[in-house]
Amino acid sequence: MIIEYLVMKLALQAVVDECNRMALMQESQERVGFLRSGIARLEVAYESGLIDGEEYERQSREILGELKKLSMGQSYSLPGGAT
Repeated sequence: MIIEYLVMKLALQAVVDECNRMALMQESQERVGFLRSGIARLEVAYESGLIDGEEYERQSREILGELKKLSMGQSYSLPGGAT
């Protein structure tokens, strides 16, 4: 009985971990889409003269840095070291 409980608990934990992983993946994909649209908005602002070259470079570096973190999987991680 105790062994069955432990097996069920481990199985449930595996399901919960997989759900968390999938949710984080979805969140990451949504964030990438948001950042890409930010790059497009930034280009329009620069081409329209709303921001200067220095501001364009600063903001684009920030966006590209965050995209790089997301692509390397560093931005989001589960508590307890699970990914």
